[in-house]
Amino acid sequence: MQNIEVKVRCHDLDAARAAVDRIGAHRSGLLRQTDTFFCVPDGRLKLRRCEGQPPVLIGYQRDDRPGARRSTYQMLELTDKQADALEEVLSLVTRPWAIVTKKRQLHLWQNVRIHLDRVDGLGDFVELEIVGEADEARGGELAGRLLRELGLRDEDRVAVAYADLIAEEAKA
Repeated sequence: MQNIEVKVRCHDLDAARAAVDRIGAHRSGLLRQTDTFFCVPDGRLKLRRCEGQPPVLIGYQRDDRPGARRSTYQMLELTDKQADALEEVLSLVTRPWAIVTKKRQLHLWQNVRIHLDRVDGLGDFVELEIVGEADEARGGELAGRLLRELGLRDEDRVAVAYADLIAEEAKA
């Protein structure tokens, strides 16, 4: 599966929320997620736990750069028991290198998932996922228009995953 993603640091989440409502995006729920990232030689591997939903193992490949970027991913839905066992097994052979906890307000607009994120220890962000899109140029144009509609600035784009930002904060 593929999509195009853009992540932007947000200085006023309430204003972004109002703009998302103004463009007619559908509110799809508030998600409380904890992602445990494991060391892997290539790409990223995380175990996502979300209140009220089954745990999911997600493996993905995505370049680290601030522009629109293609993400290729696979997801495996688990039971709670399977997720606990998997986390135990993975912890024997590799180590979790970051844990990201966030509140994510999900909005849907056309083929775009708009995430208004409050990430513990990092602050507020808006993440766009253009679902089913593989063309970075086309996805980048749509993301750029949408970011302008939401009042977000290009210079606030984030090149890396939340896990990388958490790891940087831990070093400081």
